[in-house]
Amino acid sequence: MKTLVIGLDGASPELLLDDDGLSTIRSLMEVGCYGRLESVAPPASVPGWFCLATGQNPGALGIYGATRRVDRSYKAPEPVDWTALQAPTFWDQTVREGGKAIIRIGLPASAPSAAIDADDRTELHRRVLEASRARFDQARRSLENEPWDDFLFVETGLDKIQRAFWRWRDPEHALHEPGGPYQNVVRDYYRRLDEELAGILDLLAEETVVLVVSTHGAQRLDGGFCVNEWLIREGLLTLHSYPDRVEPLARLNVDWGRTKAWAEGGSHGQIFLNVKGREPEGTIEPADCERFRDELKARLEAAPDADGKPLGTLAYRPEDVYRDVRGVAPDLIVHFGGLRWSAIDEVGHRAIHVPGPVDSAPARQGAFVLASPQLPPLGEIQGAGLLDIAPTLLDLTGRERLPNLLGRSLVEGHDIPPSEGGTTPDDEELIRERLRGLGYLG
Repeated sequence: MKTLVIGLDGASPELLLDDDGLSTIRSLMEVGCYGRLESVAPPASVPGWFCLATGQNPGALGIYGATRRVDRSYKAPEPVDWTALQAPTFWDQTVREGGKAIIRIGLPASAPSAAIDADDRTELHRRVLEASRARFDQARRSLENEPWDDFLFVETGLDKIQRAFWRWRDPEHALHEPGGPYQNVVRDYYRRLDEELAGILDLLAEETVVLVVSTHGAQRLDGGFCVNEWLIREGLLTLHSYPDRVEPLARLNVDWGRTKAWAEGGSHGQIFLNVKGREPEGTIEPADCERFRDELKARLEAAPDADGKPLGTLAYRPEDVYRDVRGVAPDLIVHFGGLRWSAIDEVGHRAIHVPGPVDSAPARQGAFVLASPQLPPLGEIQGAGLLDIAPTLLDLTGRERLPNLLGRSLVEGHDIPPSEGGTTPDDEELIRERLRGLGYLG
């Protein structure tokens, strides 16, 4: 039994599951199962795809964002790639059991991500479309010409489109611009991907599990919270000299001997404490660390927006979220404004609240659509989580479970016939009819 996983990076469940114009997605939903997919904390492509692949959470993996501290020094964190992953993936299990080549195209953290120039949106739109067509062409060539048992293809252009054009589709966005040439760009991109998906399905044989999935959703971004600027004003981060222009933390002249905390930014904030005996120039006594962290958590959660209103920030202690906490974990993981405010770690803005660098932010729920010749139509499945994907795929393909899985199989309890044989002639004809409807068969 083969497995085809198509990731639509940042796909919103409202836009993916509720649009009748997505005929291919609707067909898969009708013959399979689907639903919202609760992401991990923090909800982002990294660590999201690592968690999907392994069935383990960020704490168990020691991957808490797109960058990581590799030691307790003050050097800049390193970008996360798949060499950082120590846990086995579901495709590792395929190889272990004698599977053929594993094809991976567009998987986040496999290569540096191209920067977004949102100033010229027309040109950005053209470039994203062009890159997307090239990725789908590559996927089709690989499907037709290379041996594979697990095929992973992630379309990252959707996230870029939403980050640049979300304001036109969301009336609640602070910069909403009704009408104009961009009002349907996001919707139309989903529909274009739906057409590309139909072309992918045309190339499949019968015995293929098909999963369309997003590790997180999308929502409007209201602004950026300059977390290191805030720490400076709170007297917790001290510089030898304030920069005369906006600079990243790694270029700042930090007085570590007088600093208690600093932050790394992104869609969420990672706060690190400067603890004696743990960091090179620690200032917080170990006996005071928990009290200080609790106080900092309360201060972060009480921080207002630019108008003095509650921002709705949530700060998490890793050990409260994860059963295991591995690697150099942040002391606090911060979702500013429920992730509607990004964490800006640069200093030099001379402000705490700045305009959002992009239009959209990750949302806590992604989506999935799953179809398999082995399963009857199950309809909507509620309560599904990102960590359930790996055990579900292993269950459907009859492979052994990975060690330390934290999720459950979404199809557990349903009668899954063996991948070779096990169906009656009537069952086989019903399966063929469903596959014809999806375009698998001519």
